[in-house]
Amino acid sequence: MRFRGKAYLVNAILLACLLVWAPLVAAQDLSEVLRSAGLSPLQPATPASDFTLPNIDGGEQSLSEMHGKWVLLTFFATWCGPCASEMPSLQDLHRSLADEGLVVMAVSTDRSSSQVVDYIRNRALTFPVLLDSEGRVARAYGASAIPLSYLIDPSGLMVGMARGAHDWGGFKLLFDEIASTSAAGSTTSSAYRPQAEPVELPDGIEPPTAQASLQPQQVRPGQKVVLKVEVHWNGDIRDYSVLPPKVDLPEGLEQTGTSASSDSLGGRQLIVYEIGLLARQEGDYSLDPLEVRYLPYGSKEPLVARVQGPTLEVLKHSWHDVAPWTLLLGCTLSLAVLLGVVLLLRRRQTSTSPPPTEPGQELKAAIHEAHARRVAGDIDGFVSVLLPALSGIDADSTTTGILRQWRDRVRYGGFAPSAQDLDQVERQARQVLKVLLASRDSSKEQSFSHEQED
Repeated sequence: MRFRGKAYLVNAILLACLLVWAPLVAAQDLSEVLRSAGLSPLQPATPASDFTLPNIDGGEQSLSEMHGKWVLLTFFATWCGPCASEMPSLQDLHRSLADEGLVVMAVSTDRSSSQVVDYIRNRALTFPVLLDSEGRVARAYGASAIPLSYLIDPSGLMVGMARGAHDWGGFKLLFDEIASTSAAGSTTSSAYRPQAEPVELPDGIEPPTAQASLQPQQVRPGQKVVLKVEVHWNGDIRDYSVLPPKVDLPEGLEQTGTSASSDSLGGRQLIVYEIGLLARQEGDYSLDPLEVRYLPYGSKEPLVARVQGPTLEVLKHSWHDVAPWTLLLGCTLSLAVLLGVVLLLRRRQTSTSPPPTEPGQELKAAIHEAHARRVAGDIDGFVSVLLPALSGIDADSTTTGILRQWRDRVRYGGFAPSAQDLDQVERQARQVLKVLLASRDSSKEQSFSHEQED
């Protein structure tokens, strides 16, 4: 009896260990498969927040209606370029796996439903698309930057996520393995949180946030103003490569320059962009919205977040704003300039135009200067010297396009091209110079031949 009691005790202990460790092992295996598919595992898995939103057909749909199926929930907007790039692979995923238990569900953050309808029809998308015009669901899921996708298991637990545009071809190939690996820890009961209640995400994956302000908010025509955009986030500065904000300037407002600075305080990272603006005419200039772009570590496509922009008020010129001595000085200088111009016109003689620059000389000097900047470790100088020289010859060439892509990322995002890429750009620039010099020599020979014939 004593031996039999001990056997029961050992079996009970083994059963308890199995119940405790089996879900942990399954979760670990699922994490590895998710990483192979390009997703970031959420550990521990967290309940998805249920919601009900209108769809583009005029009805309504709830997330919890998908209970028992896998759901790929993605947030997008029609103005978002990276979102558009992943739509074909999402459609292919929906077409391939809809009958295998996967639902692709997209939530639009656009304010206008008509734009979304046209967007979906033009791309022939057939998966469910819901309209979150007030941003209520996007806020609950932390979708301040898009595209953003969550993988939700059949019980309603969020097990993985993907920030930025994603090629879902790898996920399609691994879906059967994901579903079978997660089966050990699945449950038939619903884990969904109440309607639009904020989801609980692990620490360290919050996206950057931004705010914009004008200094000053009121100016006169011709006065400069600074648009200040502050981008901040928690964690390591290497978590994100922040790109310069995109500002669609209204007509009558021009950009005079951009500068950036960074700081870190108490584990909170901060990058401040100061964009110089100049208005020539009076009026109100709305800078809303602003697009903040950044690359999470390991991502190939940037995330895009829209933040509310300020309005610049340009007041009328007023003589009351000018001091009397300033008016007197201005009149005196104007008379002096006018007198100088009259004297200069009287003494003006026929001027000779400077000799034209030999074709290729400017590019040759730019290549030499860019190489010197590169040797000195100044990659920003390398790009800044070579880009305008090549743009003046062939603005649409592949090399010119590469240098344009590098310019802002090197200057503001800390991007460092590889030595192989830099060598390739230099070789292509020298090839352009070689062709240009050959064309010059050919022109000289033709000119000399015509002179002999005359």
